[in-house]
Formats: sequence, C-alpha cells, structure tokens
Amino acid sequence: MLNEIRPTRQIQGEGFRRWFTDSDCDLVVWYPAPENPQIDGFQFCWDKLSSEQALTWNAKSGFRYSKVDSGDHGGFGFKSTPILRDVDMANATKISETFFAVSQSIDHMLRNFILDRLP
Repeated sequence: MLNEIRPTRQIQGEGFRRWFTDSDCDLVVWYPAPENPQIDGFQFCWDKLSSEQALTWNAKSGFRYSKVDSGDHGGFGFKSTPILRDVDMANATKISETFFAVSQSIDHMLRNFILDRLP
C-alpha cells in the first residue's frame, strides 16, 4: 500500500508535490501550490524491484510512458544517473490494476482522479 512521505522535498519552480511510496511503487503528484487542490500532473512508477516503469501525466501534454534506466550497467564503473527512456505503452491494464491495488490507502478524491485518467 502506498504511504505518503512527509515532509516531501520541494523543488523550486515545480510547484508543490506530494510523494507516496511502498516497496515496489511510487506516486508523485504535482499541484500549483500547497493551498491549491488542482492537480497539474502525476507520475506513477511500478516494478521498482525488477524492471521499473513510469507513467507520467501532465495536464498540458497528456501521457508519457517510460522505462527507467537505472544507470547501473554492471562492471566496475560508476553508476550513472537514472533517466526515463520513452517507450511504447505495453500493458495499460496492468498499470491500472497495479495502481488500483496499491492506492487504497490514499485520499479517495486523489485516487479517483488518477484512476479516471489511467489508460
């Protein structure tokens, strides 16, 4: 089950964000400001323990589906910074089912907002 991390580090210029996590998933939600409940975007990540993937939704640009390149390429070199690599969406049903299963503990309005937008 996703649990909210408080306080969440805020990054100047990105608006206000909330972060929810569990052992295999993360959810980050962006708002214009702490007192503004309108959601600007969200990113749901899953399969953190094996082959992490991310679905990002932004009110202006819509969806982006990505695989997370962890930057760990083996060997004895230094690990690179993890980055998102855009790929074609593989299994929209799995994304919705995974989010549905792990999000039952978060605010119902937020949960429904995201479920309504998942592919």
